[in-house]
Amino acid sequence: MLFNGKSIAIIEVKFRARDKNIAKLINKAKTFKENFPKFQNHRVYLGLAALTFDKGIEDDCKENGIAIVKQVGENVVIHDEHLKVV
Repeated sequence: MLFNGKSIAIIEVKFRARDKNIAKLINKAKTFKENFPKFQNHRVYLGLAALTFDKGIEDDCKENGIAIVKQVGENVVIHDEHLKVV
């Protein structure tokens, strides 16, 4: 979890990103505000970081407004142009 003023980012880190990881991550965002009411007015962003992504997972992340963090060669690339507040 990352915190910056009125924004929070919850980033799930996996070796291999799978379809089930997206639903679990979205559920974590919902329960986060319930479990931590002092953050009710904060913007929550989601991210999925992995070394490999199953086929179609990156597209599913984009559709759900989840940032993608992945390794490309010796670099880490963040795709966040589709990011949405949850």
